[in-house]
Amino acid sequence: MHSIRKPRVFLSHSKRDVEFIRRLDSDLRAAQCDPWLDEIELRSGQPWLDQIFGSGIPSCEIVLCYVTENSIESAVFKQEMDARLLERLQNARVSLLLYVASSDLRSKLRLDIQRLQMPELSVRNYAESFPRIVAEIWRSYAESIVLSSIEAERVKRLEAELRVKELESNATATVFTASENAEFTIIWSQLDRKLRATAEVLQLTKSETPNEKSEALTQLGNPTARQANNYSFVVDFGLLFRVCILSQKFQPSSYTVKDRVRRDVLLHLGLSSSEFAASIDMPIDVDAELLRYGFVQRQYAPSSANENRVVRMMQDPFKLMFTSKFDRFGFWIEHNFGACEAPVSVVVPSDA
Repeated sequence: MHSIRKPRVFLSHSKRDVEFIRRLDSDLRAAQCDPWLDEIELRSGQPWLDQIFGSGIPSCEIVLCYVTENSIESAVFKQEMDARLLERLQNARVSLLLYVASSDLRSKLRLDIQRLQMPELSVRNYAESFPRIVAEIWRSYAESIVLSSIEAERVKRLEAELRVKELESNATATVFTASENAEFTIIWSQLDRKLRATAEVLQLTKSETPNEKSEALTQLGNPTARQANNYSFVVDFGLLFRVCILSQKFQPSSYTVKDRVRRDVLLHLGLSSSEFAASIDMPIDVDAELLRYGFVQRQYAPSSANENRVVRMMQDPFKLMFTSKFDRFGFWIEHNFGACEAPVSVVVPSDA
């Protein structure tokens, strides 16, 4: 079993009352208290005043002052009852217990001390008063332990909160450098914008063959072709970037981007993609946008020897490939805004 630490009590008194204090010291020890009595605690060869005020009083939870005619005139007692020392005791949560040898002594003390509770303690009422003294010592000691525990718990919680904030700050700082955060913030402010786009929607007939449907799609935008309906839409490019472009793997595809916008346009119009075709005109070059921010780079793509010479001359010898910066930016987007669900529509009808 763990032993319970005893309440430590500093006994402030006059040397002339030492016989009475010795009796009090002995009885307190029998009551499982731990008194600090100068004639017992003071080390030989050491400055006694330094020991009283340096290690005696500060090491105790309770200071018991016995006020008699002798102690009132004592210089050491006056130092122990100094107003600044009493204030320090209160701040350190050290309880002060005052007892007077006779009631008429109260009027001889300082006004601030007179306001304190000072029971009478003497040889005459010792047997009756001592149990109350022990009870008051243990009550003051328990209050001190409770307050110290509450304060310690409060400090632990504050330290834990500071530690959590520190870990969160370090986690954010280590995932992305300051320059990355600054650059990606600026890039996102440029990407997260609204674009005005137009759509031509053409109804297909069930009798058309697949080749005829394909030909009708290629004729969209030709004034001599079949009549189509025009619509104006607003494209949320930031959302389009998150749900469509970031999902691409190795090479950017403008066709995939336009297909996504086309699908959402028909969805908003309540039209089936098997019965209607749409052509999208967007005021942006997606490939150029990705090149602008360093998300793709050009790589030389040599043609094979089997390809037609004319075809090789018409083809672009370079292809665009995503860079590691694009992957980092995608991670930054998810880290700051969370994952974006694919079913979200990237377009809304325009009022104009």
